[in-house]
Amino acid sequence: MKLSLLASLVVVSLTAALAKRVTTSSNLNFVTSNPRQLQRSSSQRLRATEYKLENKIIRGPLTPLNEFVLIQKDEAYDTTEAGVFIGDTLRKNQYIGKILGVGTGAVNTKNGERVPIDVQVGDVVIFNPSDGTKLKYNDKECLLISNEEILAKINDASVEVRPNNITPFYDRVLIKLVDTNAASSSLVIMPESKSDKSTDGLVVAVGDGTYDSNNNKVPIDVRVNDYIKFSPFSNESCEFTYNGEKFTFVRARYIMAKY
Repeated sequence: MKLSLLASLVVVSLTAALAKRVTTSSNLNFVTSNPRQLQRSSSQRLRATEYKLENKIIRGPLTPLNEFVLIQKDEAYDTTEAGVFIGDTLRKNQYIGKILGVGTGAVNTKNGERVPIDVQVGDVVIFNPSDGTKLKYNDKECLLISNEEILAKINDASVEVRPNNITPFYDRVLIKLVDTNAASSSLVIMPESKSDKSTDGLVVAVGDGTYDSNNNKVPIDVRVNDYIKFSPFSNESCEFTYNGEKFTFVRARYIMAKY
């Protein structure tokens, strides 16, 4: 009887081992049964992460360094249902775009630390393309530009682009020009005119200042609703009209007086 029991245990053990081997073999056959399918999946993953610069495939994403940021022109602002109109003048001279990448900041030579950059990926900003390097990245018109050359941020990109929806960057001030004859009811951003320039304005929005040698912000000496006098050729190459009134950006260092 002992021999019979021992024989039964041996049979059970052999059966279990054989079943496990068959299962493992089946799994291996399943994994290796269609190598072409695996190859296609790998190719699809590679295609999903392709990056192109000037119509050529590059080995990785374009990453800004130092104080530079990568901006993609936002064509959604050419026309909108909210009544915003951005004409050919803007397309050639002024852009509204979205931040795609941000550098780590320039090195502060006083303390060796990086100077912070105030823009973030996804921000919608107003900028002058003549201040940067134009390029085509992933089939889109883009620009590499110093973060300090960005004029302002659009606070809420889902609504109309209007003066109270704009926040200037660094030492820039958004002002409403005094005694202008603009008659447009839509927002048109255009290069400044060198003739018949106003040098007085009402402060509409103020940046939070530039960084000092210790990477602390130095505040601007004007506030919203201040009237100012500024240098006649200090506009940031950007004027726009809204509801019949004319606006522009001025750097704080070119403001001569307030009243």
